[in-house]
Amino acid sequence: MARHGHSIDGQRFAFEAHLSDALSLGAYVRIDTVDGRSYLGQVLHETVVPTAGSERQLASRHIEGGGVLLSRLADDQSVAVESSDVFGDGTVDEADDEVVRAYLDSITAQGPRLRLGTIAALSACRRIW
Repeated sequence: MARHGHSIDGQRFAFEAHLSDALSLGAYVRIDTVDGRSYLGQVLHETVVPTAGSERQLASRHIEGGGVLLSRLADDQSVAVESSDVFGDGTVDEADDEVVRAYLDSITAQGPRLRLGTIAALSACRRIW
């Protein structure tokens, strides 16, 4: 069983895989759909489940997992995903380092994405300790 994935909302994806094809949590993956589109995603969870219809539950298990779609890959560029980026079937493989690097470079070029500030309760914590 190869890793196969789908997305019903263009923001997240789900996949199934054989036990021997488990991915590391946090792994970046490339999803190539049957209609020729490609996406970069990140694995956020995996669960081992019994394969439907199996009589020997221990021997017949597979992985179901999911994650977030980070970008659509178009002409070696990362493009923001939209709600229309849904797909019914795609192969899920580990992403090449170059694809991940290009994505990370594109989001860091936009500047900080998390506004940092002060925590109001921090001074109260200092007084307690």
